Amino acid sequence: MSTEQTIRLTILAFGAGLAVPLALQLFLTLRTAQRTIASTRLRMERTLDGLDGVIARFQGASPTTQALSAFGAALVPAAAAAFKAWREAAAAADAPGPPPIENTSSRENGHART
Repeated sequence: MSTEQTIRLTILAFGAGLAVPLALQLFLTLRTAQRTIASTRLRMERTLDGLDGVIARFQGASPTTQALSAFGAALVPAAAAAFKAWREAAAAADAPGPPPIENTSSRENGHART
């Protein structure tokens, strides 16, 4: 076997050794992506079917019920946010912390602003 043939065979072997694992990894990645997309599609279809049912019930409701539903939808997050703010304020009042920082101007503390 000549030197040129040996070099060609080595390059071919290196290329095959590189291409086979890359092709296998690409196949596995694409198969996993396909399975994920299929399962997500099924879940989305079930969710949209349920949402269609809710919309149908909401459209069949009286205007008073629709107004009360909208009011309830706005009231629940607002009440939750108010409760969270109240709880955080109560926790901050009970927690020991550093003394409050007094707001002094640059002239009062002896340093000039530049």
